[in-house]
Amino acid sequence: DLVGGCLSVLSLKPYLQDAELCEPATKVLLSIRTEKAKEALLEALGKVKPNGNITLIRALGTLQYKPAATIIAQFAGSKNTTLQRVTLQALAGIGDPVSYKTLWDVAGNTQGYNPTMAISSFIAYLDRLGEENELKLCKKGVLAILKKYTNPDQLHYRAGALEVYARHFGEKALPLLYKEVKNGDKDYRTALLVTATHMGSASVTTKWISIAEKSDAAIRADILRMLGLRNDKLAATYVEKELSDKDGAVRTEALGALALLKGKDAVPALLHHLSEGKDTDATEKIGRA
Repeated sequence: DLVGGCLSVLSLKPYLQDAELCEPATKVLLSIRTEKAKEALLEALGKVKPNGNITLIRALGTLQYKPAATIIAQFAGSKNTTLQRVTLQALAGIGDPVSYKTLWDVAGNTQGYNPTMAISSFIAYLDRLGEENELKLCKKGVLAILKKYTNPDQLHYRAGALEVYARHFGEKALPLLYKEVKNGDKDYRTALLVTATHMGSASVTTKWISIAEKSDAAIRADILRMLGLRNDKLAATYVEKELSDKDGAVRTEALGALALLKGKDAVPALLHHLSEGKDTDATEKIGRA
C-alpha cells in the first residue's frame, strides 16, 4: 500500500499544476494522506493560478500540515477575497503558533461584516491552539478578542472566544462568564449560559444563584433556565422560591427549571401554583410534558 501510495503521488504531481486537473488530483492526494502526498500539495502551491492555490491551501488546512503554515501565510494579505478567506481558515485549522501574528493582524483590523471571516477564523485558531496545548497563546488571543470587540454587533465574537476559553481552561473561565452574563443582550447571555451550564460543581451552582438574586428580572430568568438544565438539585430551593416572583418571565422559567430539577416531585408545587391562579397556561403545559 505504501509503495502504491508513493507511485500514485508521483503520477499525480504534474496534474497539480494544471488549472483543470488540480482539484481532482488534490482530492486523490487528500485520500492518500501520506507525508509524500502532503509534500506534493505544498510543493505545487504558488505554481498554479489563484483557483488552484485555493484548492491546495484548503487541502493543506484540512490535513493540518504544519510545515505549510509559513508558506500559506504569504497569501493572507491577498486581494482575492476567496483566497484570503481560505488561507485564514487553513491557518486556523493547522493551528501552528507561528501563525498567531498573521491571523491577528487581519482579524484585529477587521470591523463589521467581512467576507473573509477573519475574526471567526482567529477564534477557530484559538480553539486549535487549545487542542495543541498551546494554552498561553490561546489565552492571549481570547483576551485580545474581549478587549478589541466590545460593540453590540460584535458580541457573538466575544461569546465564541469565551466558549473556547471555557473548553480549554475549565473553571478558570468562570469569573469572566460571571461578569459577562450581566450584559443586557439576551442572545449573548444565552450563549454564555449554554457554555456555563455543565461547568463546575455545587459551589458554582451556589455562585450562579447568588448572581441571579442580585440581578434584574431578565437576567434572573435566563439563569433560572440554565439552573434547570444544569440539573444540580442544590438549586431546587432557590428555584421554587422564584415561583413567587412578581415578574411573569421569571415565574415561567422557574416552573420549567423546577420540573427539570425535581421531576414528579415538583407536582405539589405546580399544583399549588395553579391553585393560586398564576401562570396557568405555562404550568399546565409543563404538567403535560
